[in-house]
Amino acid sequence: MKKKQYVVRTTDPNDRRIVYATLTEQGTTFISNLFPQFEALIKEQLDVLDEEEKGTLIMGLKTIGLNAESHWRAK
Repeated sequence: MKKKQYVVRTTDPNDRRIVYATLTEQGTTFISNLFPQFEALIKEQLDVLDEEEKGTLIMGLKTIGLNAESHWRAK
């Protein structure tokens, strides 16, 4: 039986240390089928929070994201 290939890896011609990963059609289909289940799981987990807690979480995640972005831009 042939193994399903979800990703194709391609080495950068200018820098062999860099490897690009591209989803195949099978990979795209797999992710498309998996995402709704993942989204439902996240919504279920967040349903335990009230609106104020959700707002606090959103602000915290934005702060983390902005900090990460500035950290990587500085390099």
